[in-house]
This record gives sequence, structure tokens and C-alpha cells, in this order.
Amino acid sequence: MANEVIKGSVQKAKSGGTPGKAPTGYLNVRKTVDGQELRTVEIDPERGPLMAWAFEAYATGDWTIRNLLEELTARGLTSVPRPKMPSKPLGIANLHRLLQHPYYKGVVRYRGVLYEGKHPAIVTPETWNKVQEVLASNSLSGEKRRVHPHYLKGSVFCGECGSRLVVSHAKGRRGGIYPYFICMGRQRKSTSCAQQAIRIEQTEDAVADLYGTYRLTKEETDEVRDFVLEELIKVRAEADTERERHARRLRGLEGERKKLLDAHYADAIPLDLLKSEQARISADITGSAARLAALDCDFTTAEGNLTKALSFIRDCEGAYREASDKVRRQFNQAFFKRILIDDSYSAIAELAEPFDLLLSREVRDAATRRSEAHLATAVDDAMTNFDFEDGSGPGLELAGVGAYSETNAGWGLKKETMVGARGLEPPTSAV
Repeated sequence: MANEVIKGSVQKAKSGGTPGKAPTGYLNVRKTVDGQELRTVEIDPERGPLMAWAFEAYATGDWTIRNLLEELTARGLTSVPRPKMPSKPLGIANLHRLLQHPYYKGVVRYRGVLYEGKHPAIVTPETWNKVQEVLASNSLSGEKRRVHPHYLKGSVFCGECGSRLVVSHAKGRRGGIYPYFICMGRQRKSTSCAQQAIRIEQTEDAVADLYGTYRLTKEETDEVRDFVLEELIKVRAEADTERERHARRLRGLEGERKKLLDAHYADAIPLDLLKSEQARISADITGSAARLAALDCDFTTAEGNLTKALSFIRDCEGAYREASDKVRRQFNQAFFKRILIDDSYSAIAELAEPFDLLLSREVRDAATRRSEAHLATAVDDAMTNFDFEDGSGPGLELAGVGAYSETNAGWGLKKETMVGARGLEPPTSAV
């Protein structure tokens, strides 16, 4: 009888069902369809969004398991009540186990084997994989509680050695508490850094001033937008070929996964080999699926996001200074990879995507060249096709376009070059 039960559960998992109780964030429900009882799994409307947030938050690397659990408990996350057991807050070990559960990305795990589930996923495979990386790098016993939170933590780094800056509250002689940022490399003596502690208030001002160095004029904004949109059209054409290649690869990986399971059912391969091969195939499928999703992006949405990013650059300093601490943290995480600041409060930043592209000198110069080339072509066409009343054409030299200029001893239309004395308009007198 036990073998029959196991056989039935394996068959259910193979078909994408859930053998047993679904983890926190899901509900096992019973429905009646056409007079027949149907057992299925749905996202818990109360706990599902909280578990989704837990994955997204922990993937950033800014949370410990303990702090994350405290926040989830404050938001109301509890276990699902049972007939003889009321709901209660989760434990640290339980939350750690849930963050490792592949069920949340739409995969059923039964007796060590992974199956594609029919239940809705709460998180994307990319987010789930990122959480596993953070869990691997921060073992549960090695995590430390963050006592002094600040919206700049995780964004500011030592300007001398590049180590992370952490908050330290120094006690003054008269009993006052003064907050500082100190270099973690110097504190742990893992580097030879000699940078002094820096005041948090002045660091905040230095970061706000840093935003003021990233600004585009309206003319530059229009040039960059037109240039990037023109490149997007080219990318769309190239994406079609790559999309087909990844679609073929996904079909091949799915076939490989099916053959692997068939071999396991036929006792042709051991369980440990099955697990390692499933992990490899799952990683390949996740990578190809992510790339395919990126290629299937909505170019209309991309154009809208481009416009929003450029409008933000126009006055990012003002928006940052008016934002709350929580929003400032989001600003810094979106705008910068990291901010290097020294004890003289000189800040240098590494921009994050897409701002590193939009504000790069290469893109701005290419956008300017494109704008000048289009202007020169438009003027050339206009002068070539213009006819005077007597039927004659003015020619470029008559209009002064392309004429030799003593301003910079060069030819052609440039921002630094003046056109001829007669200007771009044709003369009003007879030729």
C-alpha cells in the first residue's frame, strides 16, 4: 500500500500537481466543477504578497534572515492555521527553509526530483536564483544584525580602498552621540586604508551635490533620445534572429529534461546524477528563458522608460533633495552602482544602467554627430531643391553653405563654424 501511495504521488508530481501541503504563501483548496471535486493550489491573498516581498527584499543583499523575519512578522505574516493548531509567527529556521524552496518559482520537488508545476509562481526564476546566491554567501550563523540603518548604507564606499562604509555612533566627551561613516576595511584591518571617519550629515550633502553633476540640457536630451530610439530600431531587427535561436535551445533543453526523467523511471541513472543533471538543465533553461524574455520586451514600454529616465536626468538633484529617506535609498540603488567618497567629502560615482549609457560621453558625442549630420543633410537637400523665380538654382556657394570660413579655417556646417555672410536664406535681389 505504501508503494502504491508513493507511486500515485510521483505520478501527481510528474503531471505538475502538488503532493502534500503547499508551503506558506499558498493555499490547498477544493472546488466543485461539474459535480466533481477538484483539488488545486492557489496563491494565498494574505500571505502570498508577503512571501513575494520577502524574496525580492532578501535578493538585494541588504537584509539578514533575522531582520527580514522581524519585518515580515510586523507586516502580519503568520503560518496557516490548522484545526488543532492556531496560526503563529514563523521561526528563523522555517523562513530560511522557505527561501530555499523551489515551489515559489513554479517547480514541484518530490523525493529529491524536480518537476514543472501547474501552480502559479510567486517569484521569477531570476529572483529565486539570486536569493540562493545570497543565502550561500551569507550562512545563517554568520549573518550579523544591522544595528544602525541608514539610507546610504550599501551605496557609499571608501574613497581610498573601496571597502564598504558602515555606520558608527561615537560618544562625545559630554555624552553626546555623533553618527559617522567608517571604512570597514580599516575597521577590520583587512586593508592598509588610512581614511578618517566622516560625518554622516556632510556625506549626505556630498551625495546630493553629486546628483547636480549629472544633467543634460533640453537640446542634449532630445539628441540622446533620438539617437537611442534609432538604435532601438536596429536592435529590434537583430533580436528576431536571436529570439529564434533561444527558442530552439529551450525546446532542446525541454526534450533533454524529459529524456532524463524517462531514464530515471527506467532505473537507468542513479538519483544523485539525476539531481545534478536537473540542476544543470534548470540553470540553462532559466538563462535562455530570461534572455528570451528580454528579447520579447515591449519596445513601446522601452521608449516610455527612456523618456522617463531622460526627464529624471534633467533635474535629478532637485528630485533627490525633495525625496524622503526611503525614496533616496531607491534613487541611489537605481542611479549608481556605488559611490566612492573620501574624508574630504569628494564623491565619485559609478553609474548603473541605463544611466551609464545615457550619460556616457560616447553616446552624447554620437548623438551630437547624428544631429549635425541630419541637419547638414536637410540643409543640403533644401538648398539643392530650391528654385528662384527666374528658374535658376542658387548653388551652395551662393547661399554661403559650405563656404570657407575664417572663423576656424574649415569647411562645412559645424557648431563652431559660421555660415557665409549671406546666411542660409537666398538673396532677395536678382541674381
